Amino acid sequence: MKTVKFAFLALIGLTLMACKKDSNNSSENNGITGRWKLVEVYADPGDGSGKFRSVDSKKQLTFKADGTVEVNNGDLCTISIDSDKKETSTYKILDKNANSGKKNRLVIMSCIVMQNDPTELSFEIKGDMLTISYLCMEGCGERYKRIE
Repeated sequence: MKTVKFAFLALIGLTLMACKKDSNNSSENNGITGRWKLVEVYADPGDGSGKFRSVDSKKQLTFKADGTVEVNNGDLCTISIDSDKKETSTYKILDKNANSGKKNRLVIMSCIVMQNDPTELSFEIKGDMLTISYLCMEGCGERYKRIE
């Protein structure tokens, strides 16, 4: 009888752990999903002296699990602090280690610079901060704080 009770309790425990693991995977998805607010901008004048500087901006990005991305008060494809612009596009993550703290590659399908191919951007997520690096000769990027 003790063996049956133990097996039953073990089965319930395993079931609960499996359910918890599934809910964590769906909420985190690939790490980039969620809403992000622009808090810093990086621009280098070409001599290596550039650094991230705080900005007061209303620009927000929302990456959705269905592969769509929206921007409010800014531009999806370039550094922009504020505008009245609202855009929607689709995105694709080219690397699967989005939460590793390493730079990953991201394609926003509406960001086309050359030859009708979407431009690859690099990004990294550290804690609640998302850094996106754009294609610039001198180096440039934006840093966002997760707000949802």
